Amino acid sequence: MERYVSPDELAKCIPVERGDSVLVASDVTYLYWLAYREGKTFDMDHLIDCLQEKVGAEGTILFPTYNWKFCKGIPFDYRRTKSEVGSLSQAALNRKDFVRTRHALYSFAVWGRDRDLLVAKHDSNSFVGDTPFDYFYHNGSKMIILNATLCFTFMHYVEETIGVDYRFCKEFHGTYIDADGSRSERMYSMYVRYLDDRTVALHPNMDQWCLATGAFHDVPNPFMPIWVSHFREAYGILERDVKENHSKHMVSFTGAHWKKG
Repeated sequence: MERYVSPDELAKCIPVERGDSVLVASDVTYLYWLAYREGKTFDMDHLIDCLQEKVGAEGTILFPTYNWKFCKGIPFDYRRTKSEVGSLSQAALNRKDFVRTRHALYSFAVWGRDRDLLVAKHDSNSFVGDTPFDYFYHNGSKMIILNATLCFTFMHYVEETIGVDYRFCKEFHGTYIDADGSRSERMYSMYVRYLDDRTVALHPNMDQWCLATGAFHDVPNPFMPIWVSHFREAYGILERDVKENHSKHMVSFTGAHWKKG
């Protein structure tokens, strides 16, 4: 029977070790529901504390705090713009021991050894360049997904590194409010699909394919789906799909598709 899961119990099942550099994506709604049903609360801060204890001071923890309103002309406020990718990431963002990276679209709340290195990155591009995604690859980082559908934004880093024909680099201009409250006009770019190409979408079975090929590994536990991926290993698997199969396991092409001029 489903029951309340404490942060300590859950943390014991999460495969991170001392010194790890780890990105954590999650959907903790289920945990809140289990706790509420038993008249309890799920303490997100304590779960974060447990993860910090597991990786130690020599490790690094990141939570995605993405927000895409800048693309719609809404100013990005470094101090106040909220994460659009989950309450656990927002909880990390609210903590004083985590610092947010500076990108207006793809920011992260970071703690640990490489925090200052990551916060110092200022590349205006989203994926390729001096970005956290490049750090994930070159530093042998891993990703943990807790009870969530596949949210592997890293695939766009692979696509842009290779240069696929169904995406291009698009610039977005808008107002940026920095940590000191100063306003400026900035540009950030993102590797996006063509707006007139409605045939391209994330493949609906990509999560099963990632598990079958080893891009992700299922972590047996009695509580919830937990997946782990090693970015460098996953890169090779996704790269082969792009080069040998035209990304057929990553992207669904539902109609005629041709290389854009």
